[in-house]
Amino acid sequence: MKLAVPDDVNEALDRLRSRGYEANPVGGCVRDSLLGLHPEDWDICTAARPEETAACFSDCRVLPTGLRHGTVTVLWKKRSLEITTYRKDGSYSDHRRPDEVSFVSDLQEDLARRDFTVNAMALSPQGEVLDPFGGVEDLKSGLLRCVGEPETRFREDALRILRLLRFASRLGFRPEERTLAAALRCRELLPALAGERVLRELCLYLEGPGAGACFPWAQAVLKPVLPELMDLEGEREAIRLDRLPPSSALRLGLLLRSPSGEKADALRRMKSAKILENRVRTLAAGAWSPPPADDAALGLALGRTGEAAFRDLLLLWRALEAAPEDRLAALERELEFRLWTGFCFAPGDLEVTGSDLLALGYSGVSLGNVLRSLLEEVQAGALPNERAALLAAAGKKKTAGS
Repeated sequence: MKLAVPDDVNEALDRLRSRGYEANPVGGCVRDSLLGLHPEDWDICTAARPEETAACFSDCRVLPTGLRHGTVTVLWKKRSLEITTYRKDGSYSDHRRPDEVSFVSDLQEDLARRDFTVNAMALSPQGEVLDPFGGVEDLKSGLLRCVGEPETRFREDALRILRLLRFASRLGFRPEERTLAAALRCRELLPALAGERVLRELCLYLEGPGAGACFPWAQAVLKPVLPELMDLEGEREAIRLDRLPPSSALRLGLLLRSPSGEKADALRRMKSAKILENRVRTLAAGAWSPPPADDAALGLALGRTGEAAFRDLLLLWRALEAAPEDRLAALERELEFRLWTGFCFAPGDLEVTGSDLLALGYSGVSLGNVLRSLLEEVQAGALPNERAALLAAAGKKKTAGS
């Protein structure tokens, strides 16, 4: 079996080989090519040491992205190529990165250090698949199996446990029995990982088309870093995940649903960007609550969450079967009508201004309060967004409060 390599990648390989260094496309690009996909990244492994690789590409920008582990990134033509020296890893005292690496001249030694058989394949100069650990057969079987002893692989680098979830979800594969058992035994190592790395892998898992199918076993694997998931019924949640688009924010909103969105605190623990945390918190709280019972409640909910979040909540309510479909369809039609007729999302959308209210005798806190009150009445449909009606309502509030 021979695989095609992009011309520009071949030119980079030829440059290394012409200087006497073995060089091979490796890992995900080989896997994805065998699956009929179009790899975005083409990683290269080589017998050249990092300084030798840099010398080969002295006319390019070379970034020392991982010199200690033998990796440099070469900005080659319109591509960023990650080029790593064949290596053998030493011990992993932090369960994340090797304490030391030894550069070697044998490709098979390099492949032996990798996580899963489907990622431990390379290409020869003729484009033939070099597969010493049975990755091709595992691809055909839809199986994720560790290279060597699974528990050793996971205890070396605990992030591989989360990569198991990611690849299973992305590829639609299942973990081999011994590999899954080892992942469960080693899951207590996960809290030692950087929260940002855990969140990145979690999002990649949730964005995969197989996230639902994986959830019943992924839930158990994630327990040490996401105990918030433990009260969910795995099989039922799997079905709900599959009803949603492959959005990590949407799927996190589903899994972390809670009365005030408090389970989204898990994202803060993982050092999430504030924008993602806030979005998930809004969705988690909204998914916990029933859909608006009437058009007035819809208007208030829309004003509170905004259009994008409300549309996401409709998806979540459908996934949860939180109301009959005809009711959800009616809410969707009412949403479109409100937006088409000019929904008021903020006080600035009202047909009165602060100056108008100052003329009625409002100031300071009372002015802000009456603006918010008028906005809520307009959003609920209890008051038209018309200047005369708004001024009349504000005047009545002033009289009632004086």
